[in-house]
Amino acid sequence: MQYDNPFLASDVKDALTQNASISSTTANAISQILNLDNAETVAIGSWDGKGSVVAPTGSTTQAIFAGIAGAAGTDVTVDLTTAGLSDTKAFVFASDANLALDFTAASVDTTDRVIVSGNGNDHITVGNGNTTVDTGTGNDTVILGNGNNVVIANSGDNQISTGTGRDTIYTGTGNDTVDAGAGYDVAHVAGSRADFIASVSGGSLNLNGGDHAINTSSVEFISFDNNESIVVASTDEEAAALRLYNGLLGRDADANGAEAWSNAASGTALTDIAQGFLNSSEFQNNMNSEFIQSVYSTLLGRDADAGGEAAWLNLLANGTSRADVIAGLSNSDEGKAASASASDTDYVKALYTSVLGREADDAGLENWVAALSAGADRASVAQSISSSNESNAKSTSDFIDQLYSNALGRDADAEGKAAWTNALEHGATQAEVAIGIVGSDEGIDSNGNVVVVHGVA
Repeated sequence: MQYDNPFLASDVKDALTQNASISSTTANAISQILNLDNAETVAIGSWDGKGSVVAPTGSTTQAIFAGIAGAAGTDVTVDLTTAGLSDTKAFVFASDANLALDFTAASVDTTDRVIVSGNGNDHITVGNGNTTVDTGTGNDTVILGNGNNVVIANSGDNQISTGTGRDTIYTGTGNDTVDAGAGYDVAHVAGSRADFIASVSGGSLNLNGGDHAINTSSVEFISFDNNESIVVASTDEEAAALRLYNGLLGRDADANGAEAWSNAASGTALTDIAQGFLNSSEFQNNMNSEFIQSVYSTLLGRDADAGGEAAWLNLLANGTSRADVIAGLSNSDEGKAASASASDTDYVKALYTSVLGREADDAGLENWVAALSAGADRASVAQSISSSNESNAKSTSDFIDQLYSNALGRDADAEGKAAWTNALEHGATQAEVAIGIVGSDEGIDSNGNVVVVHGVA
């Protein structure tokens, strides 16, 4: 490559994308820091780590591709203070030697940078700033200052230390040790949570994956593939709040939400946090979606279309009752057409199944069929059944069933369900019941996605 003239930014971006030794995360970071999407050209220099940088005359060297001589196992200290690289934002090193790279020198003072190391066991030290480091294939040591840093570890056994900031670490396939410092820090681990055995030792969380292991300190959130995660709580109160993700929403926490609820746990009552989950659109939609699908099947004879389901979910979230939903679908043109061919008896039986979750009893069936024969319209009958005490009791039953399934991974036993139903009927709130089930010994033992490491920060 000729480095004495600027390169087209589009060509540089293509070259980064096609370079198998540079991860997509790193390629995107270089593209962003060099503004390759908007720039026409970019000044790239070549350097051997000793002599002068070969770069376009009169241009600020924005990126350096440094081929450093040295056989595998040899130690090479690269002097970054003599090459005039104070404004260089991206450094890509190619070497088999063990490189010592110190970016804390005053002449290398750009606050944002991307660094890609070579194949050796490199030692990289960087001061304060927002830094992205791709460790290459060796057993690397990465020491970063304060800032929002990103570290991509690869196949080696790496030692990674970051300062204060919101850091993101992509662990590799070796045995990595991560100390993320202060701030809300995230580690991404390839594979499923089930591939690892988690254990706590002192102030560290250890993940043993058999052929490789990860030791983390001051990491608050660990993500795996398929939206799985482990949230690292520093207190029992924080853990109790974060377990509500699984108990009430039926899923692992996301990083942003976990951070928000972790912060809330230090000064907000757990019942208020639980109520926040209960009031969320996600919880409401989860509970209402099954109801809407059932009503569509009963009244229209088909699955709910995405647009229709979204519209009804929005109405329910904004105060519309389930009875109103049933009345609306019954009175729609499609609802009237679908019910025209069904007898009153079949219509009432279908309502019992979808609204009450059981077959119609003889007395109830006779009563509602008689009402229809006397002139009551089907929409009003549907609305009456869905507003009944039994319908409300079914909502309570469904709520408890969902908690048992999400938090305990099993069906509710008759005795336990009766006790929680009685509690709700005598003034207990849904938030209190959720806390009781999710925070029970069985609930804590069943939840592997929240781990308490006292003192993590």
